[in-house]
Amino acid sequence: TTGDTRYLDFIAAFVTDFVRNRMPANDMRGNRCAALEGLMAAAGALEDHGRQALAAEVLDKAVTGLALALDLQLTGSPRIDYGPDRSYADPKLANFAGAFLNGAYTLRTRIDSTQHCLSALLLYRNLLGGESLWKM
Repeated sequence: TTGDTRYLDFIAAFVTDFVRNRMPANDMRGNRCAALEGLMAAAGALEDHGRQALAAEVLDKAVTGLALALDLQLTGSPRIDYGPDRSYADPKLANFAGAFLNGAYTLRTRIDSTQHCLSALLLYRNLLGGESLWKM
């Protein structure tokens, strides 16, 4: 809201280094939604302020992670399949519908992980829908 471009310059420098050199591999071992939430916010700010090429690069890196994140969301089913011969079944799983697992092989959720996933998905939706949340 200050209009000071130093903030945008910082976002651009930080996110460029992160997506090119430091971003964790997209795999199912862990929940990466906190990083994805930051990437979505950065992409929105960059796009809204004339840095479309970098915003597109950031968005491209994040989209794969968002798809994997959705695979971590509990659907309300009483069963989680880990592979052809491995699963866990418990009727209490239905109580956690909508929550996100901490990883594909971890039967654990955390409210902050779920919040990061939901925030990343909402930021993505807003970015695609043209509704700007990042005014400077």
